[in-house]
Amino acid sequence: MFSLTIDGNIEQMTLQGEATLGEVLEKLSRRISQLGRVITGIKMNDQPLTEGRQYDFKNFPLTSVETIELHTEEPVQLALEALNSSREHLAQLKKTSIRTAELFRLGDEMEANNYYARLMEGLRWLVKGLGAMTGMLGIDENEAVLDGKGLRYYQDEILAPVFDKLYESQKREDWVELADLLEYELVSSLEQWENLVEAFQTKLKAA
Repeated sequence: MFSLTIDGNIEQMTLQGEATLGEVLEKLSRRISQLGRVITGIKMNDQPLTEGRQYDFKNFPLTSVETIELHTEEPVQLALEALNSSREHLAQLKKTSIRTAELFRLGDEMEANNYYARLMEGLRWLVKGLGAMTGMLGIDENEAVLDGKGLRYYQDEILAPVFDKLYESQKREDWVELADLLEYELVSSLEQWENLVEAFQTKLKAA
């Protein structure tokens, strides 16, 4: 029988036919969820298990498990931490967007395109992260957060049109237009997203 620790406290777990690590983690996840918390870290036999490694060890036999250690947090606290990171990320994205525009205007296309690729990846991370946060909290993406609008509106009506314009400019290799879009329209959209993130924080703190 393995030793189970949750947030530093030794816990008991009754097995009901579970034979693999994956089955036990699934049961523990349901148990933690019922307590209104989410699992943020897992160790098995003192080995940290990332999401990918959890899948790799899904069928790992319980007979080889000596210890399981879980770290949990309340979803709201986790979301507030994620929103703080998003605000910092948005500030960096604005700087990157302006720098990318400068490089395109200088004619340094290779370096500008490197910056542009990092910018697009950062934007995808931002949208994905906020979507995951609302899902974790059970917030509908259409639920009003700021000025009667929800996350879906800011994705579809604020950011997506700028993405489309950027794509068309890049396809035509119109670097001047692309630079203008990056410095003015994208930065303006990101500022609106900063307001959205701040509104999310206010909403969660008041809950």
